[in-house]
Amino acid sequence: MLMPLSVEDYVSQNNVVRAIDADVNSLDMETLGFQHSSASNGAGQPPLRLKPC
Repeated sequence: MLMPLSVEDYVSQNNVVRAIDADVNSLDMETLGFQHSSASNGAGQPPLRLKPC
């Protein structure tokens, strides 16, 4: 089975998830207190540091 090249191919143009995505993307995540949210410092969570047992 061939898969579409992009998730965009799965979501119709008038789907409500596009409005939600645009709204979330307009928020300033650092102002809201999220850490590691800017692209300059590697967006996402910091790496998990496991302690040896």
